[in-house]
Amino acid sequence: MATRERRGHPQSSETRAKIAAAKKGRPGYPHSPETRAKIAAALKGRTFSPETRAKIGAASKGRTHSPETRAKMSAAHKGRTLSPEHRAQLAAALKGHEVSLETRAKIAAVRKRRRRGISGSATEGQTEGDGE
Repeated sequence: MATRERRGHPQSSETRAKIAAAKKGRPGYPHSPETRAKIAAALKGRTFSPETRAKIGAASKGRTHSPETRAKMSAAHKGRTLSPEHRAQLAAALKGHEVSLETRAKIAAVRKRRRRGISGSATEGQTEGDGE
Protein backbone atom coordinates (compact mmCIF):
# COMPACT_ATOMS: atom_id res chain seq x y z
CA MET A 1 0.00 0.00 0.00
CA ALA A 2 1.20 3.49 -0.72
CA THR A 3 1.86 5.83 2.18
CA ARG A 4 -0.97 8.12 1.10
CA GLU A 5 -3.51 5.28 1.43
CA ARG A 6 -2.20 4.43 4.93
CA ARG A 7 -2.59 7.93 6.30
CA GLY A 8 -4.34 7.90 9.64
CA HIS A 9 -3.86 4.16 10.10
CA PRO A 10 -1.25 2.81 12.52
CA GLN A 11 1.69 0.89 11.08
CA SER A 12 2.98 -2.28 12.61
CA SER A 13 6.21 -2.13 14.59
CA GLU A 14 7.81 -4.33 11.92
CA THR A 15 6.89 -1.82 9.18
CA ARG A 16 8.09 1.11 11.27
CA ALA A 17 11.40 -0.69 11.89
CA LYS A 18 11.82 -1.24 8.12
CA ILE A 19 11.16 2.45 7.41
CA ALA A 20 13.60 3.53 10.13
CA ALA A 21 16.29 1.18 8.77
CA ALA A 22 15.81 2.51 5.24
CA LYS A 23 16.13 6.14 6.37
CA LYS A 24 19.08 5.59 8.74
CA GLY A 25 22.20 7.53 7.77
CA ARG A 26 20.54 9.41 4.90
CA PRO A 27 20.36 13.16 5.07
CA GLY A 28 17.05 14.85 4.46
CA TYR A 29 16.14 16.11 1.01
CA PRO A 30 18.09 19.34 0.42
CA HIS A 31 16.18 22.54 -0.24
CA SER A 32 16.51 24.05 -3.70
CA PRO A 33 18.25 27.43 -4.02
CA GLU A 34 14.85 29.07 -4.63
CA THR A 35 13.43 27.55 -1.45
CA ARG A 36 16.53 28.57 0.51
CA ALA A 37 16.09 32.14 -0.76
CA LYS A 38 12.43 32.14 0.32
CA ILE A 39 13.34 30.88 3.80
CA ALA A 40 16.09 33.50 4.13
CA ALA A 41 13.69 36.27 3.06
CA ALA A 42 11.05 35.11 5.55
CA LEU A 43 13.54 35.05 8.45
CA LYS A 44 15.37 38.27 7.56
CA GLY A 45 14.74 41.12 9.99
CA ARG A 46 13.00 39.01 12.64
CA THR A 47 13.61 39.90 16.26
CA PHE A 48 13.55 37.66 19.30
CA SER A 49 11.44 38.47 22.34
CA PRO A 50 13.28 39.56 25.50
CA GLU A 51 12.45 36.17 27.08
CA THR A 52 13.96 34.29 24.14
CA ARG A 53 17.03 36.52 24.15
CA ALA A 54 17.48 35.83 27.88
CA LYS A 55 17.20 32.07 27.29
CA ILE A 56 19.76 32.20 24.47
CA GLY A 57 22.12 34.19 26.68
CA ALA A 58 21.67 31.80 29.60
CA ALA A 59 22.34 28.78 27.37
CA SER A 60 25.73 30.08 26.26
CA LYS A 61 26.80 31.66 29.55
CA GLY A 62 29.96 30.13 30.95
CA ARG A 63 30.91 28.35 27.73
CA THR A 64 34.51 28.79 26.67
CA HIS A 65 36.40 28.14 23.44
CA SER A 66 38.69 25.11 23.36
CA PRO A 67 42.45 25.71 23.16
CA GLU A 68 42.39 24.51 19.53
CA THR A 69 39.67 27.02 18.65
CA ARG A 70 41.51 29.80 20.46
CA ALA A 71 44.65 28.98 18.47
CA LYS A 72 42.68 29.11 15.19
CA MET A 73 41.13 32.44 16.14
CA SER A 74 44.55 33.81 17.07
CA ALA A 75 46.07 32.69 13.76
CA ALA A 76 43.19 34.22 11.81
CA HIS A 77 43.79 37.63 13.42
CA LYS A 78 47.59 37.65 13.21
CA GLY A 79 48.90 40.33 10.87
CA ARG A 80 45.47 41.90 10.46
CA THR A 81 45.53 45.66 9.97
CA LEU A 82 42.59 47.94 10.63
CA SER A 83 41.58 50.68 8.22
CA PRO A 84 42.05 54.28 9.38
CA GLU A 85 38.24 54.66 9.56
CA HIS A 86 37.94 51.61 11.80
CA ARG A 87 40.78 52.82 14.03
CA ALA A 88 39.02 56.20 14.37
CA GLN A 89 35.77 54.46 15.34
CA LEU A 90 37.54 52.39 18.00
CA ALA A 91 39.27 55.49 19.38
CA ALA A 92 35.95 57.34 19.57
CA ALA A 93 34.27 54.39 21.32
CA LEU A 94 37.02 54.15 23.94
CA LYS A 95 37.35 57.90 24.51
CA GLY A 96 36.55 58.78 28.11
CA HIS A 97 36.71 55.12 29.22
CA GLU A 98 38.47 55.00 32.56
CA VAL A 99 40.38 51.95 33.76
CA SER A 100 40.49 51.23 37.49
CA LEU A 101 43.77 51.43 39.38
CA GLU A 102 43.59 47.69 40.10
CA THR A 103 43.30 46.90 36.38
CA ARG A 104 46.12 49.32 35.56
CA ALA A 105 48.34 47.52 38.06
CA LYS A 106 47.54 44.15 36.48
CA ILE A 107 48.29 45.47 32.98
CA ALA A 108 51.57 46.96 34.18
CA ALA A 109 52.57 43.65 35.81
CA VAL A 110 51.90 41.71 32.60
CA ARG A 111 53.84 44.22 30.50
CA LYS A 112 56.77 44.07 32.92
CA ARG A 113 56.81 40.26 32.79
CA ARG A 114 56.69 40.28 28.99
CA ARG A 115 59.60 42.73 28.80
CA ARG A 116 61.63 40.40 30.99
CA GLY A 117 60.74 37.43 28.74
CA ILE A 118 58.69 35.58 31.32
CA SER A 119 55.64 33.90 29.87
CA GLY A 120 52.26 33.89 31.55
CA SER A 121 50.12 36.69 32.86
CA ALA A 122 49.27 38.30 36.16
CA THR A 123 45.70 37.03 35.88
CA GLU A 124 46.52 33.31 35.70
CA GLY A 125 44.23 31.23 37.84
CA GLN A 126 41.48 33.84 37.74
CA THR A 127 38.20 33.30 35.95
CA GLU A 128 37.07 35.67 33.27
CA GLY A 129 35.44 38.76 34.69
CA ASP A 130 37.40 38.79 37.97
CA GLY A 131 39.64 41.66 36.99
CA GLU A 132 38.40 45.12 36.17
